[in-house]
Amino acid sequence: MPELRRPYILSGYRGNTFCGCWKTAGCSVFHLNNETGNIAVNAPWIAIFAALAVSHSSLPHPHGALAATCGASASLLAASSVAYHGIGWFSREVMDRALCVYASGIVLTVAAFVNWGVFVLFSEACAATYVFLSMSVAVYTLTRRKEDLPRAVGHYFAALAVPAGHAVLLYPPTHPAMEGAYFGALLVLTAAVFRLAHFPENRCPGRFDFVLQSHQLWHFLSLLGTYLVFRGFARAVAP
Repeated sequence: MPELRRPYILSGYRGNTFCGCWKTAGCSVFHLNNETGNIAVNAPWIAIFAALAVSHSSLPHPHGALAATCGASASLLAASSVAYHGIGWFSREVMDRALCVYASGIVLTVAAFVNWGVFVLFSEACAATYVFLSMSVAVYTLTRRKEDLPRAVGHYFAALAVPAGHAVLLYPPTHPAMEGAYFGALLVLTAAVFRLAHFPENRCPGRFDFVLQSHQLWHFLSLLGTYLVFRGFARAVAP
């Protein structure tokens, strides 16, 4: 469909127009097309993060509740991505709404991890201050108009430089939480580079129409990075 056509991806599109049929849009999830890889990459993480939320809910207070929130939000983020790439073919309105839900899910997931991370690394008083900062900016971001949402998300990530810089100054890279955060951030940044450069499909247009295109790599590396951050925080507070 034109709204999801990507540079250097030449084939595998589900159609030239929106289908306008829920059954057709839903069934397209199970047919081979160039969204199949995006759905397949995200779908397993729904269960993985849900399992992490349940299995780590017994961590000492307050980490159990924070870990469960992180796992649940990441699971819902993966689910919203599946919905966007799957049923977004129904109509432009559905696609736009699904995209807004996905972008909001990114903000909520990052906020959940920031809230857990500051309680792992800082005193309760300092952590509470950073949680207030994080949630305030998150609420501001989520209340922006649809067309302003990408810029607001960028502002939100910029605001995270304050607690991130504080943590870098206090803790060595060998600290379990910092190690997970560093590796996670590295994967997320690598994912962003792949997506912005349209690599590897820009080298061989048409060869990566179904698998290993940059958009799929972006999803996979971002979710893997999120998983590493979760595991790092969990190791840091494990009894």
